[in-house]
Amino acid sequence: MKKYIDFLKTSVLYCSLLLLSAGCKKDKSEPPAPAPLTPEQGIYIAGEKYWGANPWEVHAVSIANEETNELTPSGIEAYAKAITHLDKDIYVAGHEAVGEENEFARKRNVATVWKNGVAQRLTDGKRAAKVHDIVVSGKSVYVSGEESETATGVLNFKVCYWKDGVQHKLTTPPNGQADGVMTVQGQDVYIAGNIMNVQYTPVYKQLWQPIYWKNNTITELDKKDFDYAAAFGIATSGANIYVAGTGYRINAVTNTTTSVPVLWTNGVLRELTTANGTNIQATGIAVSANDVYVIGKKGAIEPCYWKNGTLIALEVPQTPAYHAQAQRMYIVDNDVYVCGYIDFKPVYWKNNKLVRLKDDWPTKLNDILVIH
Repeated sequence: MKKYIDFLKTSVLYCSLLLLSAGCKKDKSEPPAPAPLTPEQGIYIAGEKYWGANPWEVHAVSIANEETNELTPSGIEAYAKAITHLDKDIYVAGHEAVGEENEFARKRNVATVWKNGVAQRLTDGKRAAKVHDIVVSGKSVYVSGEESETATGVLNFKVCYWKDGVQHKLTTPPNGQADGVMTVQGQDVYIAGNIMNVQYTPVYKQLWQPIYWKNNTITELDKKDFDYAAAFGIATSGANIYVAGTGYRINAVTNTTTSVPVLWTNGVLRELTTANGTNIQATGIAVSANDVYVIGKKGAIEPCYWKNGTLIALEVPQTPAYHAQAQRMYIVDNDVYVCGYIDFKPVYWKNNKLVRLKDDWPTKLNDILVIH
């Protein structure tokens, strides 16, 4: 009998343990799904919105899937110049007039990054600063721009970039400035720019010299037979360095200037096809896989781009009143997006077809990001 009772006790204990184990397995919750590594799918744009009448009040804005977010409160002049993302966070770079007052009682511009709409100031506002571009490489955020070394009088801007908020100053020749799109490849930072020299006697003459920085080393670009030239953006692909810009020729007889879009590939200048016209300019650049895109315009009302040297026109209304401008480009899944404005109304193009934003208040769209 004792053996039978011991057997029952053992059996009950064993069954209880089995039930407890089964219950634990049944109640065990699934691990939480990982957080998304990209923002919500859609189209994100950085720009500047103009309120009131001349003089305008300019606000920095970001636009996410047609929803406009003003990055600065009313009364603060600000410009959003570029946009990117790191994981699920959206970064907008620009400058805003929130620094100390200058001798003209105007607030100095402060270089600023807005992370998900929250301002992170890169400069202290004691000297004027401006921002041109923002890119991500690895897990680091890079911003290109300039900060003046002087607080009053003639401003002496020096080219620089910020890596994760830390400023790196670059050797800047007299009258040197950064301009347009930057790029980062590995640990190397590339910034396009120009030396904006001018001759005043015996006759007034531009002497612009296009350049680019690789880290802190300056390379002067060949102007070929142009009287002067300017660089407006830089991109890299593998071992190749591409710079987009414009060359200018002066007719000594008529004193008129002809502008021609150009592309430097590893320092070698190439004129891009222009069809007809004498006022055609390249204003930016993008590289996707093996394709090189140069953004530009023909005159004031014909935005366009070149893909591997072939001119492609962007759709515009039949008669823009004042101006049509393509600013920057984003390529994803073989779709080409270009942002800009027509008669100061915000627009973008998808595969060359015009798309107008619902909010058509006067706005310049400066940069575009597409998340698929």
